[in-house]
Amino acid sequence: ISPCLWFNGEAEEAANFYVDTFRDGSVGKIGRYPEDNPFPAPFPAGTAMMVEFTLFGQSYQALNGGPEFTFSEAISLSVVCSDQAELDRYFNALTADGGSPQPCGWLKDKYGLSWQLVTEGIMANYHSGDQAGIEFLDHDGALQAGDRGGGVSPHLPGHRIGAEEAVVGEGLHGLGHDACSLVTRPRRTRGT
Repeated sequence: ISPCLWFNGEAEEAANFYVDTFRDGSVGKIGRYPEDNPFPAPFPAGTAMMVEFTLFGQSYQALNGGPEFTFSEAISLSVVCSDQAELDRYFNALTADGGSPQPCGWLKDKYGLSWQLVTEGIMANYHSGDQAGIEFLDHDGALQAGDRGGGVSPHLPGHRIGAEEAVVGEGLHGLGHDACSLVTRPRRTRGT
């Protein structure tokens, strides 16, 4: 199964951008709009129609279909990062040149595609059922978890997430603007 991402003329540029950003992928076949297209084409001959690319072994298709459809939060790509440095690198690259932070730690890239970035530590704690807790920031950057020992996941109502890595009050790429920003820096203990 290959997700097909609909673009308005930026399919080839986007595929190259994603491969350059994640550094573990490649652009494959590129089909172009022909000179003598029997159907009305939204782009001139020679423009990429379909671009096949891979990221981390997953195949994708980027289709230049025109302006009829745009991305929404109904689909997002989730990336589990090895550590905060990797998360920061991806965040900075994906929000550059017109991308933007979104509520709850999501972001949109310059093409409007939604992404979720999370560290391996947070995912491991979630999968293990660790109840130690991740702390959440409110709109002023203050911690919401009163006992500093737990937080409820805004993404998964009724679920708690573990705290090997938790967010503790730095600015976090401007993500503190919403009530459910995860902080993924190493958790501080009392007195530190």
